[in-house]
Amino acid sequence: MSASDGIIFMSMGVTENKTFEESRVEDYSKAYQATGRPPQPCPQVPTDELQRGALNLPPLFQPKKIKLSEDSPVQQKVPFVEPNQFPVGQEFRLFTNAGEKYHAICCMPEYEKFCHEELRCYAYMKGNIKSPVPIVMHPFIQPSRDVVPLPGTVEDKLQSQCSEPGYDKHSSEEFHVAFLLHGRELTSAELLAYQPGIPPGAIAPPPPPLAPVATSLPTPIPQPIYSASTSTIPKFTFGLR
Repeated sequence: MSASDGIIFMSMGVTENKTFEESRVEDYSKAYQATGRPPQPCPQVPTDELQRGALNLPPLFQPKKIKLSEDSPVQQKVPFVEPNQFPVGQEFRLFTNAGEKYHAICCMPEYEKFCHEELRCYAYMKGNIKSPVPIVMHPFIQPSRDVVPLPGTVEDKLQSQCSEPGYDKHSSEEFHVAFLLHGRELTSAELLAYQPGIPPGAIAPPPPPLAPVATSLPTPIPQPIYSASTSTIPKFTFGLR
């Protein structure tokens, strides 16, 4: 439709304060809790909203139309219909209507019949990988001349266990799996001792175990869920057995 008629939003707006992804996830969650199966396709009949409400059916999708304001300064722009009507360069300008600012070239009335991918494709066909020189680029944010340096330091602050000396040979996932297998935190040197292909003595030996304080047998460490014999989930151990 033309810019003078309004803008059509092809997006589900039935539920307030929720995206259609959130609504879809909620549909799946309710269906699995009730039936153990994914939700059934939404019936398309009846189409009347009152009849659908009486049958406890969700409303059908309808595009939402928003009327443009009367004082929009770009309503007189004629939209391009054919690609050969495009200028040498596609100049983007911020489109404002009813207080809303649209930072997309497809919202400009002259380009409203084409999507971003089509406009980019036609620009490439003309050899314009970059904007031609006469085209003025309008930045979203005007650069500030008064740049105030922020206080800081040149030293890096690494917020990761893998950056600590003694743990820099393995990833966080490997340390996590090793903890599940052995029930305690291990260093990189200890993990290398468990991995095949490393000759003994090439690395520091693991620390000796603590002496038992009681004569009773130690409580065995519970095995991870995925290590059970009946489990069908693949075992990811990074070779740490």
